[in-house]
Amino acid sequence: MNSIKYLKIITLVAVLPWHMSFAGSVQGETKSFDTIIKQVNKWAVSDSTLVVMDNDDTLTMMSCPDSTNTQTCQYLGGAAWYAWQEDQITHHKKPRVTENSTDLINISGLLFSLSNMAYTRNNVAKTLNELTNKGVRLLVETARGNGNVAATEAQFSQLNISKNNSLKNLISTNSLNFNQGEIASKASPYIPCENTSMRAITYQNGVMYLAGQDKGSNLKCMLDNYNAQQGIANKITNVIFIDDTLTNVESVQQEFSHSKEYTVLALHYTALAEHKLAFTQGNKAEEYQQVAMHRWYKIKAAMELSLLDPALPE
Repeated sequence: MNSIKYLKIITLVAVLPWHMSFAGSVQGETKSFDTIIKQVNKWAVSDSTLVVMDNDDTLTMMSCPDSTNTQTCQYLGGAAWYAWQEDQITHHKKPRVTENSTDLINISGLLFSLSNMAYTRNNVAKTLNELTNKGVRLLVETARGNGNVAATEAQFSQLNISKNNSLKNLISTNSLNFNQGEIASKASPYIPCENTSMRAITYQNGVMYLAGQDKGSNLKCMLDNYNAQQGIANKITNVIFIDDTLTNVESVQQEFSHSKEYTVLALHYTALAEHKLAFTQGNKAEEYQQVAMHRWYKIKAAMELSLLDPALPE
C-alpha cells in the first residue's frame, strides 16, 4: 500500500505543469539553464521572480576544457574531489590530504583562493544576462563558508557576463537589497533567523555563504526578511532554485511545499553528473585522482619551502 502511495506521489510531481499559478513547490530536473528562461516566460511575473543558484558544479566549476585529458581537467578543489576526500577521511583510506574534516575545509578554502573557475556550460552567462534584462533577480546560495568570501568574489570577478560586466557585478546589482541599500549585502556574519540551530552566515554582494547549512530553511528565512521590509516595490512571489546536489533540491522543495506566499520550482541540475562520476567511478578515475594528489603535493611542498626558507627583504 505504501509503495503504491509513493508511486502516485512521484507520478504527480512528474506531470504537474511548471507554469502552475498556485503557491507551493514542485521538484524537477534539468541539464540546461535554458529551462529557467522557459519557466520565467511561463510565469510572466519577472519583477517578482528570483532565481537562486548553487555555485560549485551548478553555476561554476573547476576548469576542464577537455574532459578526456587528465592533465588539463582540474578536479582538485572541486566538489567531486571534496566529496572523495571526505570519504577517504571517514574510512581512513589513502590517499588523503589530511586526517580530519576541519583541516579539509581549510585546505578547500586555500584551493579556492588559488583557482579560477569556469561556467558549467557556455550558455550560463547569456542566460543570466537575459534574466536580469527581464527584471528577474538573482541570488547565489553556496555551501562555502564565511572564510571563502574573498576567494569567491575574486573568482566571480574573473568571469565575464559581457565585455564590460562581470558575474560578481551582475549578481550584486540584481539581487536582494536590504534597508533601502544599493548593494545586496548585510552586516556579516549574522544569525539568519530566530532559530538557534542555525549558525552564523554571510550575505555579501548577492551571495549567501551557508557553510554547509540547510538551503531550504535559509532561503525561506531570507525571502521572509526581504519581503517584510517597508517600501518594497516588487516582493518576491516566484522562485526558481537550481542545484547539482539532489538533497539540496529536496530540502527547498519540502521547505516550500505548504507555502501560501511563494510558488517554487526546485530543479536538480544534472549537466555535470557524468563529469563528477568520472572522478571516482570512470575508467580514468584512478588517473584523475593521482593527478589531483600530485598537484596537491606540489602546492604543499611549495608552501612548506616558502615558510621554512622565506625570501629575505631587499
